Amino acid sequence: MTSTYPKELNYVLYFLHGLPDVRNESKYEKLERYILRNYDGEKFENLYSSVEWAVEHLDYDFKAIDPGLRHCKEDIVIFLNKFYFMLQSIKSKS
Repeated sequence: MTSTYPKELNYVLYFLHGLPDVRNESKYEKLERYILRNYDGEKFENLYSSVEWAVEHLDYDFKAIDPGLRHCKEDIVIFLNKFYFMLQSIKSKS
């Protein structure tokens, strides 16, 4: 397990604080609208790369990055996979 993670992963995990239920699809729709409004160009690519890194390192201790996360490991993994899928969808449309 590598100790270096992309700094943008902090932002990704911050989004998780607003999702008490990672399985609630409507929350991802709101999050997608937020991403579309606030992340473009290099900012989007950096966010995308950080999530890509995260899904390639799902064994990483994400709570070490954000000790305030109240989600269990399983929920964090679900969130990261859904978030990555959402970003892939956004990227394919651009």
